[in-house]
Amino acid sequence: MRRKSRYGDKVIAFAVTERRRGVKWKKIVEEIASHFAIKPPTERQMRKWFDEYGADEADPEKLLKENLVKVARAT
Repeated sequence: MRRKSRYGDKVIAFAVTERRRGVKWKKIVEEIASHFAIKPPTERQMRKWFDEYGADEADPEKLLKENLVKVARAT
């Protein structure tokens, strides 16, 4: 990950993953504080991470369907 943050890649990945699962920001802050035993990042910082790393992720089921259609057309 390319980042300009004092938080490690694991914290960033945790925040992005949890948000993708639909967890609220306040809950993510609490989980980071308890799980990593550090001062949690601000909600604003986590939103930036999500925009940079998580928002572009496509739905895995959608990708699978698109790939199946491509294979079916090729044969």
